[in-house]
Amino acid sequence: MKLLLYITLISLKLTTGFGQTTQKLIIYKHFVPAGTTMMLVAAFNNPSNYNLGIDTTNINSSPIISIQEWNGLLNRARVKKHHQMKIGGVDWAGEMYFQKEKHFFVMCYPYVIMDLTSRMNYWLAEGDKHAFDERLSLLKNK
Repeated sequence: MKLLLYITLISLKLTTGFGQTTQKLIIYKHFVPAGTTMMLVAAFNNPSNYNLGIDTTNINSSPIISIQEWNGLLNRARVKKHHQMKIGGVDWAGEMYFQKEKHFFVMCYPYVIMDLTSRMNYWLAEGDKHAFDERLSLLKNK
């Protein structure tokens, strides 16, 4: 019985919560609106190769979303492994840093943050979807 409880707790930790702390968050002014996982990773690595108007200017300097709020979103999210796919509706793109390690991410509808470096998807908790919509409206006004 104790073993079953232990296995259940471990599986819950793998599918909910984040466990890391973002030290720095950069949100790009403009990024590729859609593509496959590999194409988006290539666009992050070589933005000048894409004639899609990628602008890596950080627009989160007067925070659209604070580091604390971002960490809260990730910690409350349901975490799943990311698999190669076509991705549409990219609302945000940028970089998040964990202990000086850069992770590229895109945030898409329906309320998922895709870490394309560690290949993990963070599905936002139900209560965080409204906050995301508010931040998205701020982003579109930048």
